[in-house]
Amino acid sequence: EVDADGVRKKKKASGTRGPKWTSLEDQCLCESWSTVSHDSIIGANQKHGKYWERIKAEFDERKLINNEYKKVTMKRSQKAMSTRWAIIQASVNTFHVYHNEAETQ
Repeated sequence: EVDADGVRKKKKASGTRGPKWTSLEDQCLCESWSTVSHDSIIGANQKHGKYWERIKAEFDERKLINNEYKKVTMKRSQKAMSTRWAIIQASVNTFHVYHNEAETQ
């Protein structure tokens, strides 16, 4: 495939990683997840696809209206967001366990 300038585009090999997430993207994702998950009207009890569709829409909207998030130029798919969220959530859960252990000592 060739782009508008006549330069051949590199095809992404199947199963390869995309660009690394920045801390600003992580923050935007966490805020987007929180907004959608704590929506008292709809709630978190949604089908997986619709749930992440709403999180992606919130994420993309934040990039448009928040001056800090306007620096986030990478486009991320629902799947990429879901995968990244699982990584963040696992880290937070691990931190929570250690934090609770430290408080009980």
